[in-house]
Amino acid sequence: LELARMSPTDASVRKDLTAALRARHAGHPALSAVIAQFPLEKAADPSEVAGRIARWLSFQPNEIYFMPGRGAGRLVDMNPALDVMRLEVGGARMPLSLVSAEKNLVPLPEGHFLRRKVEDARSLAAFAESEPSEALRLLVTSFGRPLTVQEVKDHFAGIVPEERWTTFWTAARKNRQVLVSGSAKSARVTWSD
Repeated sequence: LELARMSPTDASVRKDLTAALRARHAGHPALSAVIAQFPLEKAADPSEVAGRIARWLSFQPNEIYFMPGRGAGRLVDMNPALDVMRLEVGGARMPLSLVSAEKNLVPLPEGHFLRRKVEDARSLAAFAESEPSEALRLLVTSFGRPLTVQEVKDHFAGIVPEERWTTFWTAARKNRQVLVSGSAKSARVTWSD
C-alpha cells in the first residue's frame, strides 16, 4: 500500500498489490467478486481502492455476527457491486452497506453464547434446561460485562420458552456465584469467579 501511495501510476506496483491482496485473502469466498468490482489496474488511486478491497474482505460469508438491537445472525450474502451484504437474523435478511456493517457488526468468537444460539440452538436449549446457572455463566462471561435481567431474558429468548422463564431464572439465581444487584428488569447480573 505504501508503494502504491508513492508510485500511483506504476503498473508493476499495481500488479504486486493485486497479487499481495490475492495471497493475503486466498480462500475468501468473495475475493473474486470484490477484486472484479474494484480493479486496481484502472484505479486513479490504487491505495484507496486496495483499502476498500481490504475493508470488504474483513467480512466473511457464513460467519456469525452480532448486531446490537437485532441480535446474532449469519452473514449470508456479500454483493460489492450493489454495496450490500445481508445478515440473516431470525429468518429475516437485513441489508447493510459496507459502512453500516463496519459500524454495527461485531464478529462472535467460537464458544460465544450468541454464536452457539445461531449454530446449535437445540443443544443450547438442552444445556439451559439441565444446567441453568452454567448457561447463565456462559452468557455473562461471553459478553465480559454485567448484563441487565432484561438483556439476559432477551438473549435466552428462543432458548428458554416464555412459560418456563420464571422456573429457569429461579434455578439459575440459586448459584452463589450469580450476583444480582438492583431490582426488576434493570437489575445487573454478574458472575463471580
